[in-house]
Amino acid sequence: MKEAAGAEESFEGGSPTDSRLSVLAWLAWRFLPPLDRGDWRTLIRVGGACAYLAMPLTIALADAGLPAITATSLLCLSVPGLPLLWRNAIQLGDRRRGTALALRQVRLSRQAAAMTSLSRQLAYPLIGAALGVLLILILHGPLSTILPGTAPLAVAIKSSSAGWAYAAPLAALLLVALTALLSSEAGKTVGLWLGRMLSRLDRRGAEPQPQ
Repeated sequence: MKEAAGAEESFEGGSPTDSRLSVLAWLAWRFLPPLDRGDWRTLIRVGGACAYLAMPLTIALADAGLPAITATSLLCLSVPGLPLLWRNAIQLGDRRRGTALALRQVRLSRQAAAMTSLSRQLAYPLIGAALGVLLILILHGPLSTILPGTAPLAVAIKSSSAGWAYAAPLAALLLVALTALLSSEAGKTVGLWLGRMLSRLDRRGAEPQPQ
């Protein structure tokens, strides 16, 4: 990568620790913005999935005594966002590992390269989670009046109105951690295995049955 190659001169000649830290901070910032259409798609999809998941997750965390039926409803509401997040978290993890490899090729240590390449993996889900938390904080009032009073989501919103202060940042942190887990090598392996299994089941279901 051009950014990684351009940083090589900064490490020649044994630069001081403070200069090294400033260069690492610059590299982390430089690798943060999306560089091409693939990065933009990853940002939109990871951010969108985290924004979607942040809304039911924030409601669930804000209500300490969540009834079982309400917890089940929130879980079902979260299901559509999980495959989208997992699929694109794998791409985000691949890009992070590629960035770390490029940084190691310009004589950064493995630890420094890994920490520097984390900027996108932290920022993309955090942006989406913050947007989702903001939306539920804004819309929980109108939703509680629009939905029927006995609806599980309306009950959860009304009973969780006092816990937003700790639920909002906790939901964002959990989604960042979930994205990191899904984008790891283990998450990629499990995700690809599940994809193959679902494809086989889909093909078997599509085969014509003997009469």
